[in-house]
Amino acid sequence: MNPDAPYLKIAEHFDEGPLGAPKAGGAFSKAFIEYLKLLYKPGEAELVQHWRTWLGSMEAIPASLSAEATPTAAAPSSLDRIDICYKPKNSRL
Repeated sequence: MNPDAPYLKIAEHFDEGPLGAPKAGGAFSKAFIEYLKLLYKPGEAELVQHWRTWLGSMEAIPASLSAEATPTAAAPSSLDRIDICYKPKNSRL
């Protein structure tokens, strides 16, 4: 397996965003891949390659996801690609 494969997958996710990922000659920039290697150890990159980033507008976030909201088991379908973790204001965790 190509040791750069997880980093290339992460770059693909960046490329799906509004700004894209840096490219050189039609391929992802080698400098960008090296930058990702600085950010993520190989084991971390193996995990991160599966994460997606939600790039919607702030208006689309329902009020129920505010810091004082109570989390529910069912996530809104518009946010099915995001993992939301927060500590409620009065939590002892």
